[in-house]
Amino acid sequence: NVQFDLDTNATLTMGNLAGHDQGSYVLAADTVVDAPALTSMTNVSLTLANGSQLNSPLLSNISGSTVNLSSGLQQFTHDTLSSVDARLLISGGAVFGGASDTEYDARSLGYNVPVISADGAGSAVNLPGVQTINAGWNDNISYAWYQQIVASNGGVIDLSGVTTIIAPYRGEDRLEIIVNHDGAVPLIDLSSLQTLSSANAGDTLFDISAGTNLVLGNLTTASNVQFDLATNVTLTMGNLTSHDLGSYVLAADAVVDAPVLASLTNVSLTLADGSHLNSPLLSNISGSTVNLSS
Repeated sequence: NVQFDLDTNATLTMGNLAGHDQGSYVLAADTVVDAPALTSMTNVSLTLANGSQLNSPLLSNISGSTVNLSSGLQQFTHDTLSSVDARLLISGGAVFGGASDTEYDARSLGYNVPVISADGAGSAVNLPGVQTINAGWNDNISYAWYQQIVASNGGVIDLSGVTTIIAPYRGEDRLEIIVNHDGAVPLIDLSSLQTLSSANAGDTLFDISAGTNLVLGNLTTASNVQFDLATNVTLTMGNLTSHDLGSYVLAADAVVDAPVLASLTNVSLTLADGSHLNSPLLSNISGSTVNLSS
């Protein structure tokens, strides 16, 4: 429960600090924190300004923390992160990476907030070793909450190793994946994704911006998933065989290609003018709602 607020050009040296739980670091321009023995920084808010430095070469655990990097001129030195279950808010050309953790556990990272964001050209969150995103939280109340993963304005998020995404427990809650693009190329890499599931009844929402060409080529099964396609989006799921629970909302001229999809059950399907759902093997739509208006 300690807050460190460093004014411009301040230097804070803590040579023997091994762990810090709860609190914050707010580093103004050109400030330095040297913590050479720090291995664990949990439930801490970290905000670095231009030219500031947090030097913690042994740091491997940032669980529950919020890391806010807003400039490529900052320096956050750490060891390979074996626990990277933190809110990662990266912008202004900053780059975050260096994790060995195979599960990104978002269950304790709060609601109605982005949990991973990259905003602005040059900004990047690089987590290619993560295999599972677990957003299976249960807030035990009936309000609708969400978490977001979002890349925008040229920022990119590398989740290329993720094979499984788990949505929240309660039916009114969701994990939102906001898919923007640069020249039709998605800014979020989910190229290895195989399974979309839920901890119980919550959904994963893919909100795909106009003109994006999103390929989920390894996705085979989906449950509790909403696909919301803006104008001129193309969504290709070449290996998807079944989808139970969720929705497809296709704006004008949007296209979903699902050539091996055989079962689409308990799903709401809404197609606008000029949109297409191409699923030549589809034979089961039990429990679904099909809304064709043009």
